[in-house]
Amino acid sequence: DAAYSEDVGWRLLGRLLEAVTGEPLGSHLRATVLDPLGMTDTWIGMTPEEYEALLPRLGVSHDMRGLQSYPLLLERGGRMCTDVNPAHGGYSTADDLARFYAALLGQLDGGESPHLPRAETLATFTSSQRPPTEDLVLGRPCEYGLGFMTALDGHAFGRSPSPSAFGHSGNVGSSFAWADPEHDLAVGVLLNGVVDPDSAFLRRPALVRAVYADLEALEDDGDELEAVAPDEAPARGGWRRLLGR
Repeated sequence: DAAYSEDVGWRLLGRLLEAVTGEPLGSHLRATVLDPLGMTDTWIGMTPEEYEALLPRLGVSHDMRGLQSYPLLLERGGRMCTDVNPAHGGYSTADDLARFYAALLGQLDGGESPHLPRAETLATFTSSQRPPTEDLVLGRPCEYGLGFMTALDGHAFGRSPSPSAFGHSGNVGSSFAWADPEHDLAVGVLLNGVVDPDSAFLRRPALVRAVYADLEALEDDGDELEAVAPDEAPARGGWRRLLGR
């Protein structure tokens, strides 16, 4: 049986990383991944000092699953923000999410960043390692790579992404990101409204379709999307398209 665990699996991975590196997870990720990739607006466990400095910038999500929405202020509290929780304790911006996926595209395209797995290893991570299987937790047949959703139509991204696209969603569908190697595209999306799964599965493919429609129009016009310089998202052979909205 297949069952995606949005909590236990990621916590176990975090513990394994700490055991292998001998370092706390938060500081290890900061030194070896986040800072080198230019993801300075991403935290998995803030220090108390960082929390106080960042508090004015922290957004507030709203639970919109009932008749009246209400702010999820607990997510903005010090206890949750300073908790090193690899399962659902990340705080970031849409730009940083897209920046991460752009860096992955660069590595897959022959990049040699020491801060990411080798291209061959990353190709395994980002391709389907589990055939279409009914997931007992998600309640739908879907495919997975190693840490990434693949065959994104099965994860309510719609049919616009190419077969090689990979990504992930989180926080009840209010955040998601993906990369599409065939279109050299990396996108990060953060929404401040938490909705029910049915609504999330309607708005996500609609937004994804809009991105590809704009991309097609830009390509037809010969225009360029906003780009990340190679030193910000390591990539051989030029700049990568990046959308963070």
